[in-house]
Amino acid sequence: PGGWDRYGIETVTVVKNPTDGKYMMYYAGHVAPNAGYYHIGLATSEDGIHWEKHPDPVLTPHYDWEKPFTLPEDHPEAGVLSGGVLEPTVIYDQDEAIFKMWYATLGLEDGKTFSTWSGRIGYATSVDGFHWKRNEEPVFVVGPEEAWDSDWVSHVHAIEDPASGGYHLFYAGESGEQGIYAIGHAYSED
Repeated sequence: PGGWDRYGIETVTVVKNPTDGKYMMYYAGHVAPNAGYYHIGLATSEDGIHWEKHPDPVLTPHYDWEKPFTLPEDHPEAGVLSGGVLEPTVIYDQDEAIFKMWYATLGLEDGKTFSTWSGRIGYATSVDGFHWKRNEEPVFVVGPEEAWDSDWVSHVHAIEDPASGGYHLFYAGESGEQGIYAIGHAYSED
């Protein structure tokens, strides 16, 4: 009650901090009562059962493609504030000694036009798991117009491939015209 995430939390990922052995839980926190505006929060635990929340979000919308917007008058939920950063997945890279986060975003590509509204995947790194440096551009976007994931990419989960050293990205995608909501896969060497 009274916290920045008081309207709800969801979509967690947990990683163990190799420095102090604590568990770090990253989660999407609802910033507004309509449950459509998000920041990413952090809680830590010695045992993975009892958690202490960090008082402030560790990642908030910064770029236009991450920032919230108000749904237009012709939308069924007109006037509702929506968007932000959410659905994090975090790993610790032993070789580089950094935390890596992939996260979903809801924002306006040009910062103004509702027709450019879509989900994208952002990427950030951190030395301590609290302070994050993010890419200026998304690292993964929707597919072409005819693709099954042409409207949304979201609910991201990334894992490192121990054999290749690359990364597998699993994500939810959707095409409104095709009516398909499914899980996709992508691979990256870096």
